Amino acid sequence: RRRKEAEEKRRQEQKSSLAIRRVIQKVRIATPENFEELQQELRDVLSQELENTGSQKQRMTEESDKGVEQARKRIEQVNEQHRRERERREAEERRRQEA
Repeated sequence: RRRKEAEEKRRQEQKSSLAIRRVIQKVRIATPENFEELQQELRDVLSQELENTGSQKQRMTEESDKGVEQARKRIEQVNEQHRRERERREAEERRRQEA
């Protein structure tokens, strides 16, 4: 009976960890348009599942923080790229109007 309970607990930990990792993966590939929404989804899944992760709790917290940070950096790069592209187009337009 004890072994069965331990097995069930381990299964629940794995299930919770997997649920959290799925959302972390979504956050990692977030776009500027859906980042806030996915960040909220991550907060929700962490509040629901983190306590069930048992020995994986610290690791899940670290992975979550790391995933959000990676997404932020990527989104900053995308925004910077869009800004540069917009400036290039505006400069091109000014040159055409001056010609």
